[in-house]
Amino acid sequence: MSTAAPPPETDKPKGHGFQVSPDAYKRIQAIQAVTELKTPGEVIRHALRLYEWVAKVAAEGEAELEFAVLELDGTLVTKQPLENLL
Repeated sequence: MSTAAPPPETDKPKGHGFQVSPDAYKRIQAIQAVTELKTPGEVIRHALRLYEWVAKVAAEGEAELEFAVLELDGTLVTKQPLENLL
C-alpha cells in the first residue's frame, strides 16, 4: 500500500473536455461569430467570468439585479430582471 502524498496542485491550465448538446454548441458558435473570440473555449471562459461576477454580486447584496444593454450615448436598448435570464 502506497502512502505517497498526491502531487501538489499547479497553476497550469487543466484540460477538461466536456460534451454539450448540438443546440448548445450552435449557441456557442453564434456567440463566437458576433464576437472577436477565436475558439469555443474562449466563449466558455468569458461566459464563466461573467456568470461568476453575477453570482458574486447577487450573493453580496439584497438588491434586485437587472441586466441592461445601453448604446454608447447611454440610451437604453433593453433591460431584463436577471432572474429572467438565468
